[in-house]
Amino acid sequence: MINILEFLSLSYFGNTIEKYLWFLLIFMVSFLVIQFLKAVIFKRIFKWAGSRSVTAQLKLIPVVKKYLPRILYVLAFYISVNTLLISAYVHHIIMILVLSAIVYIVSKLLIAFMEFMFSRYGERPDIDPSQNIAMAWLAKMIKVVIWIIAFLIVISNIVPDVSALVAGLGVGGIAVAFAAQAVIEDIFSYFTIFLDRPFQIGDFITTGDYLGEVKHIGLRTTRLKSLGGEELVFSNKDLTSARLRNYKTMEERRVVFSLGVTYDTPLEKLKLIPEVLKEIIESKEMTRFDRAHFLAYGDSSLKYEIVYYVLSGNYNDYMDVQQSINFEIRERFDALSLEFAFPTRTLYIENNAPKTTLINKNAQVNSIKE
Repeated sequence: MINILEFLSLSYFGNTIEKYLWFLLIFMVSFLVIQFLKAVIFKRIFKWAGSRSVTAQLKLIPVVKKYLPRILYVLAFYISVNTLLISAYVHHIIMILVLSAIVYIVSKLLIAFMEFMFSRYGERPDIDPSQNIAMAWLAKMIKVVIWIIAFLIVISNIVPDVSALVAGLGVGGIAVAFAAQAVIEDIFSYFTIFLDRPFQIGDFITTGDYLGEVKHIGLRTTRLKSLGGEELVFSNKDLTSARLRNYKTMEERRVVFSLGVTYDTPLEKLKLIPEVLKEIIESKEMTRFDRAHFLAYGDSSLKYEIVYYVLSGNYNDYMDVQQSINFEIRERFDALSLEFAFPTRTLYIENNAPKTTLINKNAQVNSIKE
Protein backbone atom coordinates (compact mmCIF):
# COMPACT_ATOMS: atom_id res chain seq x y z
CA MET A 1 0.00 0.00 0.00
CA ILE A 2 2.85 2.32 0.82
CA ASN A 3 4.48 1.50 -2.48
CA ILE A 4 1.30 2.44 -4.39
CA LEU A 5 1.02 5.76 -2.56
CA GLU A 6 4.63 6.46 -3.23
CA PHE A 7 4.13 5.60 -6.89
CA LEU A 8 1.13 7.89 -7.19
CA SER A 9 3.06 10.70 -5.58
CA LEU A 10 5.86 10.51 -8.10
CA SER A 11 6.07 13.76 -10.06
CA TYR A 12 6.90 14.26 -13.73
CA PHE A 13 6.82 17.64 -15.51
CA GLY A 14 5.19 19.24 -12.52
CA ASN A 15 2.34 16.71 -12.09
CA THR A 16 2.07 13.56 -10.02
CA ILE A 17 1.12 10.15 -11.36
CA GLU A 18 -2.23 10.59 -9.61
CA LYS A 19 -3.05 13.71 -11.61
CA TYR A 20 -2.14 11.97 -14.85
CA LEU A 21 -4.46 9.10 -13.92
CA TRP A 22 -7.28 11.55 -13.16
CA PHE A 23 -6.66 13.15 -16.55
CA LEU A 24 -6.93 9.76 -18.31
CA LEU A 25 -9.97 8.73 -16.23
CA ILE A 26 -11.94 11.92 -17.02
CA PHE A 27 -11.05 11.72 -20.68
CA MET A 28 -12.00 8.01 -20.94
CA VAL A 29 -15.33 8.57 -19.16
CA SER A 30 -16.06 11.49 -21.48
CA PHE A 31 -15.10 9.34 -24.46
CA LEU A 32 -17.52 6.59 -23.38
CA VAL A 33 -20.33 9.10 -22.83
CA ILE A 34 -19.76 10.52 -26.32
CA GLN A 35 -19.80 7.03 -27.81
CA PHE A 36 -23.12 6.36 -26.04
CA LEU A 37 -24.56 9.59 -27.39
CA LYS A 38 -23.43 8.69 -30.92
CA ALA A 39 -24.79 5.14 -30.77
CA VAL A 40 -28.13 5.85 -29.09
CA ILE A 41 -29.24 9.47 -28.83
CA PHE A 42 -27.70 11.01 -31.96
CA LYS A 43 -28.57 7.99 -34.09
CA ARG A 44 -32.26 8.26 -33.24
CA ILE A 45 -32.32 12.01 -33.77
CA PHE A 46 -30.59 11.73 -37.15
CA LYS A 47 -32.92 8.92 -38.22
CA TRP A 48 -35.99 10.95 -37.28
CA ALA A 49 -34.72 14.09 -39.03
CA GLY A 50 -33.77 12.12 -42.16
CA SER A 51 -37.22 10.57 -42.39
CA ARG A 52 -38.84 14.00 -42.37
CA SER A 53 -36.62 15.65 -44.96
CA VAL A 54 -34.60 14.21 -47.83
CA THR A 55 -32.68 17.49 -48.02
CA ALA A 56 -31.67 17.21 -44.38
CA GLN A 57 -30.54 13.64 -45.00
CA LEU A 58 -28.32 14.77 -47.87
CA LYS A 59 -27.12 18.22 -46.78
CA LEU A 60 -27.25 18.58 -43.00
CA ILE A 61 -27.14 15.22 -41.24
CA PRO A 62 -23.81 13.95 -42.70
CA VAL A 63 -22.01 17.15 -41.63
CA VAL A 64 -23.56 17.18 -38.16
CA LYS A 65 -22.83 13.46 -37.74
CA LYS A 66 -19.19 14.11 -38.68
CA TYR A 67 -18.43 17.29 -36.72
CA LEU A 68 -20.68 17.24 -33.64
CA PRO A 69 -18.81 14.34 -31.94
CA ARG A 70 -15.50 16.06 -32.77
CA ILE A 71 -16.45 19.20 -30.89
CA LEU A 72 -17.44 17.03 -27.92
CA TYR A 73 -14.04 15.28 -28.03
CA VAL A 74 -12.27 18.64 -28.05
CA LEU A 75 -14.30 19.84 -25.05
CA ALA A 76 -13.63 16.56 -23.22
CA PHE A 77 -9.89 16.98 -23.82
CA TYR A 78 -9.97 20.59 -22.59
CA ILE A 79 -11.86 19.66 -19.42
CA SER A 80 -9.47 16.78 -18.75
CA VAL A 81 -6.30 18.77 -19.30
CA ASN A 82 -7.43 21.36 -16.76
CA THR A 83 -6.83 18.78 -14.05
CA LEU A 84 -3.08 19.06 -14.72
CA LEU A 85 -0.75 21.75 -13.50
CA ILE A 86 0.75 23.37 -16.57
CA SER A 87 2.54 26.61 -17.21
CA ALA A 88 0.66 29.67 -18.40
CA TYR A 89 2.45 29.56 -21.77
CA VAL A 90 1.49 25.92 -22.43
CA HIS A 91 -2.04 26.57 -21.21
CA HIS A 92 -2.31 29.50 -23.62
CA ILE A 93 -1.15 27.34 -26.54
CA ILE A 94 -3.63 24.58 -25.63
CA MET A 95 -6.42 27.13 -25.32
CA ILE A 96 -5.60 28.55 -28.78
CA LEU A 97 -5.59 25.05 -30.32
CA VAL A 98 -8.89 24.15 -28.63
CA LEU A 99 -10.47 27.46 -29.62
CA SER A 100 -9.29 27.09 -33.22
CA ALA A 101 -10.74 23.58 -33.41
CA ILE A 102 -14.06 24.68 -31.91
CA VAL A 103 -14.32 27.75 -34.18
CA TYR A 104 -13.53 25.62 -37.24
CA ILE A 105 -16.12 22.97 -36.34
CA VAL A 106 -18.80 25.54 -35.48
CA SER A 107 -18.13 27.32 -38.78
CA LYS A 108 -18.58 24.07 -40.69
CA LEU A 109 -21.84 23.39 -38.85
CA LEU A 110 -23.14 26.91 -39.54
CA ILE A 111 -22.29 26.62 -43.24
CA ALA A 112 -24.01 23.22 -43.41
CA PHE A 113 -27.13 24.61 -41.75
CA MET A 114 -27.12 27.62 -44.10
CA GLU A 115 -26.82 25.36 -47.17
CA PHE A 116 -29.64 23.20 -45.82
CA MET A 117 -31.92 26.23 -45.43
CA PHE A 118 -31.11 27.49 -48.93
CA SER A 119 -31.75 24.02 -50.36
CA ARG A 120 -35.13 23.87 -48.62
CA TYR A 121 -35.98 27.29 -49.99
CA GLY A 122 -34.90 26.22 -53.49
CA GLU A 123 -37.35 23.30 -53.39
CA ARG A 124 -40.31 25.67 -53.55
CA PRO A 125 -42.26 25.33 -56.83
CA ASP A 126 -42.40 29.09 -57.47
CA ILE A 127 -38.61 29.53 -57.56
CA ASP A 128 -37.24 30.51 -60.97
CA PRO A 129 -33.66 29.94 -62.24
CA SER A 130 -32.59 33.51 -61.50
CA GLN A 131 -33.43 33.01 -57.82
CA ASN A 132 -31.33 29.85 -57.73
CA ILE A 133 -28.41 31.91 -59.03
CA ALA A 134 -29.08 34.54 -56.38
CA MET A 135 -29.15 31.92 -53.63
CA ALA A 136 -25.85 30.46 -54.85
CA TRP A 137 -24.18 33.88 -54.73
CA LEU A 138 -25.72 34.71 -51.36
CA ALA A 139 -24.53 31.37 -49.98
CA LYS A 140 -20.99 32.13 -51.13
CA MET A 141 -21.08 35.56 -49.51
CA ILE A 142 -22.33 34.11 -46.22
CA LYS A 143 -19.55 31.50 -46.31
CA VAL A 144 -16.96 34.22 -46.77
CA VAL A 145 -18.43 36.24 -43.88
CA ILE A 146 -18.46 33.17 -41.59
CA TRP A 147 -14.81 32.34 -42.33
CA ILE A 148 -13.74 35.97 -41.88
CA ILE A 149 -15.44 36.09 -38.47
CA ALA A 150 -13.86 32.76 -37.53
CA PHE A 151 -10.42 34.04 -38.58
CA LEU A 152 -10.81 37.23 -36.55
CA ILE A 153 -11.90 35.26 -33.46
CA VAL A 154 -8.84 33.03 -33.64
CA ILE A 155 -6.38 35.79 -34.54
CA SER A 156 -7.65 38.00 -31.71
CA ASN A 157 -6.47 35.33 -29.25
CA ILE A 158 -3.06 35.04 -30.91
CA VAL A 159 -2.23 38.68 -31.62
CA PRO A 160 -2.52 40.89 -28.52
CA ASP A 161 -3.63 43.98 -30.48
CA VAL A 162 -5.73 43.01 -33.47
CA SER A 163 -7.20 46.49 -33.97
CA ALA A 164 -4.41 47.52 -36.37
CA LEU A 165 -5.08 44.47 -38.55
CA VAL A 166 -8.81 45.13 -38.56
CA ALA A 167 -8.22 48.79 -39.40
CA GLY A 168 -5.99 47.81 -42.31
CA LEU A 169 -8.61 45.42 -43.63
CA GLY A 170 -11.24 48.14 -43.23
CA VAL A 171 -9.24 50.69 -45.19
CA GLY A 172 -8.65 48.17 -47.96
CA GLY A 173 -12.33 47.31 -48.05
CA ILE A 174 -13.30 50.96 -48.30
CA ALA A 175 -10.88 51.48 -51.21
CA VAL A 176 -12.30 48.49 -53.07
CA ALA A 177 -15.85 49.67 -52.36
CA PHE A 178 -15.19 53.12 -53.82
CA ALA A 179 -13.54 51.63 -56.89
CA ALA A 180 -16.47 49.33 -57.61
CA GLN A 181 -19.31 51.41 -56.19
CA ALA A 182 -21.65 51.09 -59.18
CA VAL A 183 -21.11 47.35 -59.48
CA ILE A 184 -21.66 46.81 -55.76
CA GLU A 185 -24.86 48.88 -55.82
CA ASP A 186 -26.24 46.77 -58.68
CA ILE A 187 -25.28 43.53 -56.92
CA PHE A 188 -26.93 44.58 -53.66
CA SER A 189 -29.97 45.70 -55.65
CA TYR A 190 -30.01 42.22 -57.19
CA PHE A 191 -30.22 40.68 -53.73
CA THR A 192 -32.94 43.19 -52.85
CA ILE A 193 -34.94 41.98 -55.86
CA PHE A 194 -34.28 38.38 -54.79
CA LEU A 195 -35.36 38.88 -51.18
CA ASP A 196 -38.21 41.37 -51.63
CA ARG A 197 -39.40 39.90 -54.97
CA PRO A 198 -41.12 42.95 -56.48
CA PHE A 199 -41.12 41.02 -59.76
CA GLN A 200 -40.04 37.66 -61.16
CA ILE A 201 -39.25 36.22 -64.56
CA GLY A 202 -42.44 36.16 -66.62
CA ASP A 203 -44.04 39.16 -64.90
CA PHE A 204 -45.30 42.06 -67.03
CA ILE A 205 -44.16 45.33 -65.48
CA THR A 206 -44.05 49.03 -66.31
CA THR A 207 -41.52 51.57 -65.12
CA GLY A 208 -41.78 55.15 -66.27
CA ASP A 209 -42.51 55.16 -70.00
CA TYR A 210 -41.25 51.60 -70.49
CA LEU A 211 -43.17 48.35 -70.23
CA GLY A 212 -42.47 44.73 -71.00
CA GLU A 213 -42.18 41.14 -69.78
CA VAL A 214 -39.28 40.25 -67.47
CA LYS A 215 -37.01 37.81 -69.31
CA HIS A 216 -33.79 37.82 -67.27
CA ILE A 217 -32.64 39.00 -63.85
CA GLY A 218 -28.86 39.18 -63.64
CA LEU A 219 -26.34 40.34 -61.08
CA ARG A 220 -26.07 43.78 -62.70
CA THR A 221 -28.97 44.15 -65.13
CA THR A 222 -32.57 43.08 -65.65
CA ARG A 223 -33.92 42.62 -69.17
CA LEU A 224 -37.46 43.12 -70.41
CA LYS A 225 -39.06 42.22 -73.73
CA SER A 226 -41.25 45.11 -74.81
CA LEU A 227 -44.53 44.81 -76.71
CA GLY A 228 -42.67 45.94 -79.82
CA GLY A 229 -40.29 42.99 -79.51
CA GLU A 230 -37.10 44.87 -78.62
CA GLU A 231 -35.07 44.11 -75.49
CA LEU A 232 -35.01 46.72 -72.72
CA VAL A 233 -32.00 46.59 -70.38
CA PHE A 234 -32.11 48.25 -66.93
CA SER A 235 -29.55 48.33 -64.15
CA ASN A 236 -30.84 46.66 -61.00
CA LYS A 237 -30.29 49.86 -59.01
CA ASP A 238 -32.57 51.81 -61.37
CA LEU A 239 -35.38 49.28 -60.92
CA THR A 240 -35.14 49.07 -57.12
CA SER A 241 -35.23 52.87 -56.84
CA ALA A 242 -38.07 53.36 -59.36
CA ARG A 243 -41.84 53.01 -59.10
CA LEU A 244 -43.00 49.79 -60.76
CA ARG A 245 -46.34 48.38 -61.79
CA ASN A 246 -46.55 44.59 -61.77
CA TYR A 247 -49.55 43.23 -63.66
CA LYS A 248 -48.97 39.52 -63.03
CA THR A 249 -50.81 39.45 -59.70
CA MET A 250 -53.71 41.51 -61.06
CA GLU A 251 -56.94 39.54 -60.55
CA GLU A 252 -59.26 42.12 -62.11
CA ARG A 253 -58.92 45.30 -64.14
CA ARG A 254 -60.91 48.50 -63.57
CA VAL A 255 -62.02 50.05 -66.86
CA VAL A 256 -63.23 53.62 -67.28
CA PHE A 257 -64.44 54.89 -70.65
CA SER A 258 -66.74 57.63 -71.89
CA LEU A 259 -68.96 58.43 -74.85
CA GLY A 260 -71.05 61.35 -76.00
CA VAL A 261 -74.39 61.84 -77.75
CA THR A 262 -75.67 64.87 -79.65
CA TYR A 263 -77.40 67.79 -77.96
CA ASP A 264 -80.65 67.19 -79.83
CA THR A 265 -81.19 63.81 -78.08
CA PRO A 266 -84.58 63.80 -76.28
CA LEU A 267 -84.57 63.79 -72.48
CA GLU A 268 -86.39 60.43 -72.32
CA LYS A 269 -83.59 58.76 -74.29
CA LEU A 270 -80.92 60.49 -72.21
CA LYS A 271 -82.42 58.89 -69.09
CA LEU A 272 -82.55 55.51 -70.83
CA ILE A 273 -78.86 55.40 -71.83
CA PRO A 274 -77.42 54.41 -68.36
CA GLU A 275 -79.78 51.42 -68.18
CA VAL A 276 -78.85 50.36 -71.71
CA LEU A 277 -75.14 50.53 -70.89
CA LYS A 278 -75.67 48.53 -67.69
CA GLU A 279 -77.54 45.79 -69.59
CA ILE A 280 -74.80 45.60 -72.22
CA ILE A 281 -71.97 45.24 -69.70
CA GLU A 282 -73.77 42.77 -67.44
CA SER A 283 -74.52 40.53 -70.42
CA LYS A 284 -70.78 39.93 -71.00
CA GLU A 285 -68.73 37.22 -69.34
CA MET A 286 -65.89 38.15 -66.96
CA THR A 287 -67.41 41.58 -66.18
CA ARG A 288 -68.80 43.31 -63.10
CA PHE A 289 -70.75 46.51 -63.69
CA ASP A 290 -69.98 49.45 -61.42
CA ARG A 291 -71.75 52.59 -62.73
CA ALA A 292 -72.85 54.63 -65.74
CA HIS A 293 -73.70 58.33 -65.35
CA PHE A 294 -74.54 61.42 -67.40
CA LEU A 295 -71.29 63.20 -66.60
CA ALA A 296 -71.30 66.67 -68.12
CA TYR A 297 -72.34 69.05 -70.87
CA GLY A 298 -69.41 69.09 -73.26
CA ASP A 299 -68.53 71.55 -75.99
CA SER A 300 -70.23 69.47 -78.66
CA SER A 301 -71.72 66.46 -76.83
CA LEU A 302 -73.60 65.24 -73.78
CA LYS A 303 -70.97 63.14 -71.98
CA TYR A 304 -71.48 59.81 -70.21
CA GLU A 305 -68.88 58.04 -68.02
CA ILE A 306 -68.96 54.25 -67.59
CA VAL A 307 -67.01 52.16 -65.07
CA TYR A 308 -66.85 48.37 -64.93
CA TYR A 309 -64.40 45.59 -63.98
CA VAL A 310 -62.93 42.83 -66.14
CA LEU A 311 -62.51 39.76 -63.92
CA SER A 312 -59.12 38.91 -65.39
CA GLY A 313 -55.69 40.51 -65.35
CA ASN A 314 -54.94 39.44 -68.91
CA TYR A 315 -54.74 42.39 -71.28
CA ASN A 316 -56.14 40.44 -74.23
CA ASP A 317 -59.19 39.45 -72.18
CA TYR A 318 -59.80 43.12 -71.40
CA MET A 319 -59.53 44.12 -75.07
CA ASP A 320 -61.88 41.32 -76.15
CA VAL A 321 -64.50 42.40 -73.60
CA GLN A 322 -64.19 46.09 -74.46
CA GLN A 323 -64.48 45.35 -78.19
CA SER A 324 -67.63 43.28 -77.63
CA ILE A 325 -69.12 46.09 -75.53
CA ASN A 326 -68.32 48.69 -78.18
CA PHE A 327 -69.99 46.61 -80.92
CA GLU A 328 -73.16 46.13 -78.90
CA ILE A 329 -73.30 49.82 -77.89
CA ARG A 330 -73.29 50.76 -81.58
CA GLU A 331 -75.96 48.19 -82.33
CA ARG A 332 -78.27 49.29 -79.50
CA PHE A 333 -77.78 53.00 -80.18
CA ASP A 334 -78.64 52.51 -83.86
CA ALA A 335 -81.79 50.66 -82.82
CA LEU A 336 -82.76 53.54 -80.51
CA SER A 337 -81.84 56.20 -83.12
CA LEU A 338 -79.21 57.64 -80.80
CA GLU A 339 -76.49 59.60 -82.55
CA PHE A 340 -72.91 59.72 -81.32
CA ALA A 341 -71.54 63.21 -81.04
CA PHE A 342 -68.41 64.34 -82.79
CA PRO A 343 -66.60 67.68 -82.60
CA THR A 344 -68.70 70.28 -84.49
CA ARG A 345 -68.73 74.06 -84.67
CA THR A 346 -71.50 76.31 -85.94
CA LEU A 347 -70.42 79.70 -87.29
CA TYR A 348 -72.95 82.56 -87.40
CA ILE A 349 -72.16 85.57 -89.69
CA GLU A 350 -74.16 88.74 -89.19
CA ASN A 351 -74.03 91.86 -91.43
CA ASN A 352 -74.49 94.95 -89.22
CA ALA A 353 -73.64 97.65 -91.84
CA PRO A 354 -76.30 100.51 -92.00
CA LYS A 355 -78.39 100.73 -95.20
CA THR A 356 -77.79 104.52 -95.57
CA THR A 357 -74.11 103.91 -95.90
CA LEU A 358 -74.71 101.41 -98.66
CA ILE A 359 -76.96 103.93 -100.53
CA ASN A 360 -74.32 106.64 -100.25
CA LYS A 361 -71.65 104.28 -101.57
CA ASN A 362 -73.84 103.32 -104.51
CA ALA A 363 -74.44 107.03 -105.31
CA GLN A 364 -70.73 107.69 -105.24
CA VAL A 365 -70.06 104.82 -107.61
CA ASN A 366 -72.73 106.06 -110.05
CA SER A 367 -71.29 109.63 -110.00
CA ILE A 368 -67.84 108.28 -110.83
CA LYS A 369 -69.18 106.28 -113.75
CA GLU A 370 -70.88 109.37 -115.17
